Amino acid sequence: MPLRDPSGIGTRVPRELIEGDFSIAFSLVEMAGTESSRNNGQIASQLLQRAGGMLEDIRARLQRMSAAQREEFEPRCEELAAAIERAGQAS
Repeated sequence: MPLRDPSGIGTRVPRELIEGDFSIAFSLVEMAGTESSRNNGQIASQLLQRAGGMLEDIRARLQRMSAAQREEFEPRCEELAAAIERAGQAS
């Protein structure tokens, strides 16, 4: 019989990992913009691909969560997708 986790760490850790991934992905988009302004299109493209991959990973993890848990992250997913799209058009 599985033990209940009264500490809430079972939900806190996945949330913190997702938050960390958002921070990294947004940083990659920012770095891509910097590289694009330096005419390093190939590096900018690679950074955006990594950010896009992270967004896919985040969305996959969110699918394993309840609807209520996903709800707060969905706007950030859309924000990240839009930032990647804008950066891709700028490069």
